[in-house]
Amino acid sequence: MFLHAEWRASVYGDQDGKWRITSEISAYLFRIGKQGWDQVVWEIGVDDDFLVRSNYRGTFLTALGENICNWSVSDDHILKLAEVGLIPKGDLVTADELARSWSGVVANHAAAPSTDGAHHRVPDEAAI
Repeated sequence: MFLHAEWRASVYGDQDGKWRITSEISAYLFRIGKQGWDQVVWEIGVDDDFLVRSNYRGTFLTALGENICNWSVSDDHILKLAEVGLIPKGDLVTADELARSWSGVVANHAAAPSTDGAHHRVPDEAAI
């Protein structure tokens, strides 16, 4: 959504500022998503780069992921958007909240038996 909003504003203009706000929120959500993901994989001791490379065949994350994080507005800027009513305050989420949520999903998934009766586990990099 970040790239679409940036493209849309540059091609068609952004008189009311909605595409700029969409771009800012999208980059913010991407950044906190990455920060939350980094926390979860660190907690469980998984090499996140290996995991992504093993499961994601596109080039977007490697080509633009860090740039989008760097282009992201600050947490304070997002809070200011909420304070003036440009985004709903109740919908704000943090990287820590995402990490807690995903940690629960990972814990539940790892503890659940698979359809063949074995427990799920993250594959060992050397075994792949």
